[in-house]
Amino acid sequence: MRSKNFEDKIINLADFAIDAYQDSINLVLTTGAFDMLHPGHVRYLWRASEQGDYLIVGIDSDKRVRSAKGEHRPFFHEKDRSIVVAGLGFVDLVCVFDNMKELLDTVLPTTLVVSPTSTEDASFDRKMYAKNRGIKIVEISEQAKMHTSDFAKQIRYKILESD
Repeated sequence: MRSKNFEDKIINLADFAIDAYQDSINLVLTTGAFDMLHPGHVRYLWRASEQGDYLIVGIDSDKRVRSAKGEHRPFFHEKDRSIVVAGLGFVDLVCVFDNMKELLDTVLPTTLVVSPTSTEDASFDRKMYAKNRGIKIVEISEQAKMHTSDFAKQIRYKILESD
């Protein structure tokens, strides 16, 4: 099922077709900004991939990231963040999304993997919404001790220190 070109794993949410997958496949969905991919992200995504047969990663749109993390973010455009995540061999599909409800309703995952440090949308409780639809929730804390903002501060400090 793996494509030869990792960029083929990046699709528009509107192009996602559930009938392309067998009913017996356990679809795993996780989401995030994945801005400046770091070891915590990779461990988290690897653990997410172990929760089922097929890992789908929803990349927060630039608009969602700015709303959650401020005008100075993301550091990388959503397309670039998608390419980096799609390059991981254990990730099966990547799509950029704006609306969590729409993503859940379109993908209809068997399992939703979340991080305890994820920035939640105050107007939408994705865990409750997923549970009400029979979607299993798995919390993975692999990246909880590593944050992109901390790495950005370290980089800035090292650059200023070297000048």
